[in-house]
Amino acid sequence: KTVDKKFTDFDKKDQEQTTNIVTNKLKSVFEQIGDIFNNGLIKPIMALFLGIGNIFIQLFNILTLIVGKLISLPSCLFTYIAVEFFNIIYNSDLDLLSR
Repeated sequence: KTVDKKFTDFDKKDQEQTTNIVTNKLKSVFEQIGDIFNNGLIKPIMALFLGIGNIFIQLFNILTLIVGKLISLPSCLFTYIAVEFFNIIYNSDLDLLSR
C-alpha cells in the first residue's frame, strides 16, 4: 500500500505541476510575446501614422492661412492703392519743392 500511495501522491503532484506549467507559465509566455509585439510593432506603427496625420493637418492649416491671405488681398488692395497714390503725390511735390 505504501508504494501505491506514493504513486498516487506523485501523480497528484505531477498533475498540479503540469497544470501550473500549462496555465501559468504558458500564459506568461504568451503575455510576454503580446507585450513584445505591442511595444515593438503596434505602438511604433501607430506613432508613425499619428505623425503622418499630424503632418497633413499642419499642411492643411498652412494652406488655410495662405488662402485666407489671398482672399483678404482684394479688400486690402484699395488701401494699398490709396497709400501709394498719396506717396506718389507727396513725393512728387517734395521733389518739386526741393528743386
